Amino acid sequence: MDTIQFTSPQRKLLYSWLLFAITAAGIAGTLAFLVAMTRTPGVRLLPDARAFQVMLIAHVTFALTIWLLTFISSVWAYVAGQSGVIMNRVSSWIGFTVSILGAIIISIPLFTFQGDAVTTDYVPLLDTPLFFIGFVTFLLGIGITAATYLVGAIQKRSLPLPHLLPSLLWASPLCVWASVREIASLLNTIKRCSGAWVTHCNTSAWRRW
Repeated sequence: MDTIQFTSPQRKLLYSWLLFAITAAGIAGTLAFLVAMTRTPGVRLLPDARAFQVMLIAHVTFALTIWLLTFISSVWAYVAGQSGVIMNRVSSWIGFTVSILGAIIISIPLFTFQGDAVTTDYVPLLDTPLFFIGFVTFLLGIGITAATYLVGAIQKRSLPLPHLLPSLLWASPLCVWASVREIASLLNTIKRCSGAWVTHCNTSAWRRW
């Protein structure tokens, strides 16, 4: 059976997502080493307990969220090239660029130790607006990429169903699960922080009264 060759733009997009995913995995592995060695007796690579918590959050963020979703995006780019799905070039690169921007914004509070560590959920977060803005921006970029792939797949009506099934059966549910998980964690943290803020305001008002 003849296979469809990747065009130069498709290959460039695929390699860009793969490089993004590999970079995220490398950062996560380096942070895991720092966290593990800090817990090793006689070794102290991080200055204090707060730095340990922030680096742990950074490790989970890059390992679970950023790596997973960027790798899924590279799978979409690969399947599109192999099956002849035409992904809009402009929206594809917009999705990639927005995701990169989101990851950079996420990194700022992590590596400058801003905000308080929130470890009440499996996906730990930093209680700082910049971290939340980065997460939403990153998920927006992944959403644009997913929509671009699905629109291209729908437009190619002549595409045999077996070409779409591998990616739709596992990549899409994983992306939806990860996105919903992150959004739920964000909402849970915002709710918790809002409740704490209201309690603080009520207590302050009561004391003044």
